[in-house]
Amino acid sequence: MKLLYSDFGSKIVNAEDIRKLRNDREQIAHYIDQAFNEEYFKVPSGISAEYKGRNLIIRQVMNTYVGNILAFDEKNVPFRIDTLEEKYTWPLELSGGKRKVWIGGIIDRIDFKNEVCRIIDYKTGKVGSEFKDPEETFSSDAGHSCDAIRQSFLYSLVVSKLKNYKKIQPSLFFVRSILQEDFDPRIINRSSGRIPVEDFSTLSADIENRLVEILSELYDPDVEFVQTEDENRCTYCLYRSICWRGPE
Repeated sequence: MKLLYSDFGSKIVNAEDIRKLRNDREQIAHYIDQAFNEEYFKVPSGISAEYKGRNLIIRQVMNTYVGNILAFDEKNVPFRIDTLEEKYTWPLELSGGKRKVWIGGIIDRIDFKNEVCRIIDYKTGKVGSEFKDPEETFSSDAGHSCDAIRQSFLYSLVVSKLKNYKKIQPSLFFVRSILQEDFDPRIINRSSGRIPVEDFSTLSADIENRLVEILSELYDPDVEFVQTEDENRCTYCLYRSICWRGPE
């Protein structure tokens, strides 16, 4: 999406802009191939890799996902792109400032819609977009269902520390379901009557405090590491062989 949207610069994007892009199948195919070559095949610029078997399927899936995002954006204009796939980091202070841990990552897209800064993360999997409270969301027992929300909240916290934006809204674009009529990219707060998070500032202090608590415990030499009681979480863990857990 970075390749497709970079040409917009900082202009206000309208429906006609997206429509022209959607109708230019040749350009979309070119950018998908470019992204494939750079990120997957790792070939030099100007050299085209040959698609075979599984890669052909992946390319078609990518084309579908791009089409879904464009179709959704066309219905939800106007907006203004701020950054695309840019890295944001910020030092979180622990132990009263004695230790700093850099947090952040590469944010898929930051844009502005109706004067609201949207922190957008594209997701291809089936993960949750509802949470109860920061305590539960950042709990070690929360499981993978909260992964996307944790990441979105962390990105929103970092941006809120670096930028003086009036209102920040964490948003998850689930590209598989983005065209469903009831799709809403906002994160839903179950504890407040399923109200969407419109302004991250209402959560930022609680999120920051919870992160400080977790990381302080992680870096505390007096706190021992313990294995999870839920062995199902070990199934896809990269370190399961060390613990002798999960499938062989």
